[in-house]
Amino acid sequence: MSIERWNASVLCAAVGIIGFVGGFAYGIEFRRVDLDWLQRWQTLISAIVALGAATTAFFMTRQTHRITVLIKEQERIDKILPVVAPVAHDLGALHLKLKEQINSLQGMCAIFRDTFDLTAGLPVKIDEQVLSKFPTADIETADLLRRLLKEPAQIAVKWLPHHAPIGAAIFTMKMQYLVRNIGEAARYLNRKVHKLSARRSSVERQLSRYFEDRL
Repeated sequence: MSIERWNASVLCAAVGIIGFVGGFAYGIEFRRVDLDWLQRWQTLISAIVALGAATTAFFMTRQTHRITVLIKEQERIDKILPVVAPVAHDLGALHLKLKEQINSLQGMCAIFRDTFDLTAGLPVKIDEQVLSKFPTADIETADLLRRLLKEPAQIAVKWLPHHAPIGAAIFTMKMQYLVRNIGEAARYLNRKVHKLSARRSSVERQLSRYFEDRL
């Protein structure tokens, strides 16, 4: 139920209860209501009034719970969005650079070595080097980056420019496949950013309407 419909429902219920009680008070005051009849049906009348009050209280509690859920969702998005957005941007930029060298194994390896400060031919802590370029990454995003970038980074470290061309074609095809995976991951993260941004805007509008109606 939208906030506008909820407000209209609560208003109608309140008007109904007030009108019901007010009508009886008016009838009793001007003796237009048979008190004997009222005494005979007072249990049922009390039950109806109590049911109406309980129903109104239920829906008010439900609406309060909904607003609490929206506030918590807004807080969750505010924590995730600043984390994912920079990673999506940087990963997309890396993919564009790699696409320019997609047919050159040496070019792709050079981009990885330059981007992540990898020393060609020497053992390095690839996970630490790669993730140090994405300081905002949360655990889930860091795991994604580790799966995506560890293998091409290892190839970039092992493949030296003066290597003989033996096996170069296989490594080139492998790197091209890995670069495509990086592009898909960048697009996935960008879609996630857009969805989070859209959802945050929707939540913000609902909360704004709710609090404006309370003023």
